This record gives sequence, structure tokens and C-alpha cells, in this order.
Amino acid sequence: MTGTYAQKIIAFARCWQSNCVITVAPRFLFELMKEGELPCGKEVWKDTIIQLPGGNRSSWINDLTGHTISAEGGLPVGDICRDLPAALLSSQDYRYDDTVH
Repeated sequence: MTGTYAQKIIAFARCWQSNCVITVAPRFLFELMKEGELPCGKEVWKDTIIQLPGGNRSSWINDLTGHTISAEGGLPVGDICRDLPAALLSSQDYRYDDTVH
């Protein structure tokens, strides 16, 4: 993770061949939340990005909302958490380069 709120988001990925899923969840949200609002969108998450290994370009579907997110080396948290503060992302075209650590 990189960006302003990198310490306030967690993500966990599992990949097999070109199929991947990533779970994304926020943590320690007190300073991000406004009364009566969910911590969603670019205005909340600013420049926070989930970095992908190898910097590969891929497209992801948020299985909770149906939105498609394009990534070029990283996934913007403001796009991922556009409508909900958590996400389950899936991709069938991610190419993991295991030579990059």
C-alpha cells in the first residue's frame, strides 16, 4: 500500500494461474469518517493505492458492487471503495510475475 492512508487499509490476495481474488477492508477509520457517512470514494481515500506485484496491467471486478476497475501496477482505493468501505475483487487476466519480489 502507498499513499496518504496506506496504514488504514488491508488487502489479502490469492492467485492461481491467471485467476486472482483480493479482499480489501479498512481499519482504524475514526479520522476518515464523517457523521452519517461511510468512508467511501476518492475524496476520502485520496492517493491511497494497493500495489500489485510486477506492476502488471489488469482489470478487476468488485464482486460486491459489479464495478470494473482497471489497474496499471496499482489499484486506487478510492475506486475500489467507491460505494462500500470494503471489497472483494476478482480478475481473470492478471499476470503475476513471480520474478518480482
